[in-house]
Amino acid sequence: MCNQILKKLIKPGQVFVFSGAYCPFCIIAKRTLSKYKIEYKERDLSEEPLDSHTRKQLNNLSGINTIPKIFIGEICIGGNSALQEMISTGELFDLLDEENISYKH
Repeated sequence: MCNQILKKLIKPGQVFVFSGAYCPFCIIAKRTLSKYKIEYKERDLSEEPLDSHTRKQLNNLSGINTIPKIFIGEICIGGNSALQEMISTGELFDLLDEENISYKH
């Protein structure tokens, strides 16, 4: 990760969500994180957009062009459907444990 803006936002040991105010999948993902008492930081791209260079780097880093983009530590797990899948398999909780991020299962 070479962009200074992204380095300040995406860090080990935390959950970070890039979202949009009116995106239904973003709302569901954030509700899901809250349901499991997973604290997260967020940047609402509809209120605080990224410049085009940073947005391109974020899309390359995450591997997806849609929102939400959910990072557990420095790993992008994808969007809401990936989050729901990782909960159903338990993989999310393993990743949270690896990053020492608390949750309530």
